Amino acid sequence: MSLGQQIKCAREKKKWSQEDLADQLGISRQSVSKWENGESMPSTDTLLSIATVFGVNLDFFLKRDVKEKKEKIK
Repeated sequence: MSLGQQIKCAREKKKWSQEDLADQLGISRQSVSKWENGESMPSTDTLLSIATVFGVNLDFFLKRDVKEKKEKIK
C-alpha cells in the first residue's frame, strides 16, 4: 500500500473529506488529493503533522501491515 493510499484509508476511517484533513493540517485540499493519487508526497514535517492529526506515530505510515493500521485509527 502506498503512502497516499495509507493517508486515504486513515482519512476515510475517520469519515473525513479531503477538505476536512486539509483544514486540520492548514493546507489545500488539492495537496491531499495529490498525495492520495500518488502525484506528490508530503514533506517530512507535514507527514509528522498527519500522524499527529490521526493520533498515531510516524511508524504507522511507514509500516506495511494494513490490518494493524485499521485497528489503530480512532
